[in-house]
Amino acid sequence: MFSDFFNRLDSIDYFVSTKKELLAEKNRAMLLQLGNGLTIVVVLYLLVRFSIDPGRLPELRFWVLFAVLLAYRIEYKCWISKILLSFNSTRLIVLLNYYLFFMASAYLEMREFDASHTPIFIALILALPAFYTDYFQVYFLIETVIGISYFAICHLVSPGTLSWQACFEMMAAIMFSLVMVLAIFGNQAESVTEEKVFKEKSDTDLLTGLKNKIAFQDESKEAIRNKPLGTASMLLILDFDNFKLVNDNYGHQTGDDVLKAFANILIREFRVVDIIGRVGGDEFMVMVPSIPFESTGLIFSRAWNSGK
Repeated sequence: MFSDFFNRLDSIDYFVSTKKELLAEKNRAMLLQLGNGLTIVVVLYLLVRFSIDPGRLPELRFWVLFAVLLAYRIEYKCWISKILLSFNSTRLIVLLNYYLFFMASAYLEMREFDASHTPIFIALILALPAFYTDYFQVYFLIETVIGISYFAICHLVSPGTLSWQACFEMMAAIMFSLVMVLAIFGNQAESVTEEKVFKEKSDTDLLTGLKNKIAFQDESKEAIRNKPLGTASMLLILDFDNFKLVNDNYGHQTGDDVLKAFANILIREFRVVDIIGRVGGDEFMVMVPSIPFESTGLIFSRAWNSGK
């Protein structure tokens, strides 16, 4: 059971990591839809209330919620939908606005209803997995913060009114929401993980386990593009002299063993972040990204010694 739980966590992490740009755009748009839905529900409630009590107009608590919802709509239309935001920037904007949605709704709920029940809290917590996609740890953190904030605002607005039943309902909603995350995104993520396994196989040299030529070129280009300012990248090209003689004199199996042994030496001598590939029969390349300029000589010496 625990192994399945952690496998799903790994799958969700990989799913989010590989689709950040798509998820960033989706999260921004879905929060707008959540705001639209919340607006419709509140307006319908006000219409029903007005039909029962025609002289009762919306109080301040309703206008606070409408102001928060309108603010995000203006943000979205004016600049959020028109600029390219990173996944982390989108996360900050979306979760901050979701938190404001929640706090305004919680204030409305406590002023309008009996605090022994928490329908708006439960609805917003259960809606989060449907409107927002992120790492499981982020879900856990934001829902914990929301739960603590709800207790705090309840204590400030209506001290002593939150019943044990309401507390149980809130904790159950948070737990059920996290289970929904594992169930909904875990299944999607598992299919993406299968794609990951297939990609790794297609990117790997079957004999040595290193990157093949195409994968090495792609990852090296990406590393160079993302190189921090003030650092160097170093490309090492290594091959065997007269390697054909090894195959001719000792057989291809021995030649394969030599290549595998050399690949293991390269893995041992270089960092995890360095990109190591077999680009030909007896040709290897190593891309060493993001290093100080003064370290290039030391790395060359290490490569020279590893080839002896």
